[in-house]
Order: sequence, then C-alpha cells, then structure tokens
Amino acid sequence: MFKVEIIGNIGQDARVVENGGNKFVSFSVAHSKKWKDNQGVDHEETEWFGCTLNGDGGGLLQYLKAGKQVYVRGDGKMRTWPDANRNIHPACDVRVTEIQLCGKKENDDRPF
Repeated sequence: MFKVEIIGNIGQDARVVENGGNKFVSFSVAHSKKWKDNQGVDHEETEWFGCTLNGDGGGLLQYLKAGKQVYVRGDGKMRTWPDANRNIHPACDVRVTEIQLCGKKENDDRPF
C-alpha cells in the first residue's frame, strides 16, 4: 500500500454499502489535469479514484454529493479492470483515513 492525497470532485452521490456485516461509504473522486502542448493544443486528462470510508459516514453522507469538491487522504491500492473489449486498465482504490469538504457552501460565498 501507499499513501494517497487527492483534491477532486465526487463523481456520483456517496452510498452506504454493507459487506460481511461491516458498513462503509463508497464514492468516486475525479482529479483532472489540464495543459497545453508545444503546439498550443489544449489537453485534459482525468484520473478516477474509488474511495471507501469505514462506517456509515455519520452526518457526512449528506454532503458527499456528485460534483462536490473534496480532499481525500488514505491508503492506496492499485488494481486492473477489463473493459468490454477486454482492454486492461489500471485503477486506484483508496481506503479513506481523512476527508475534508472543499469549495463553497451552496448559496453562500464563504468556504466551508
């Protein structure tokens, strides 16, 4: 395992999952990188991270909604997955040990 720190946007609303009697919160976070190459062409690359947080999330679940910006820190683990054409893709899963909401509250100009 290795340590991961991500600032990105939640891909879809978080949900509570139960596995073997244990509850955890499951959500994905996207981090995008934009740049221009030497010819001035714009590029964008997005990496997705599957995140799990032990427990039921307490009151946090209501804030982990699609599009919200978060900071996530935790233990990373690499894996691969095949697409419909049997092409193999890398993926990084994160067991979250710390999470912070970023950005602004809805209808408010102040940060969280």
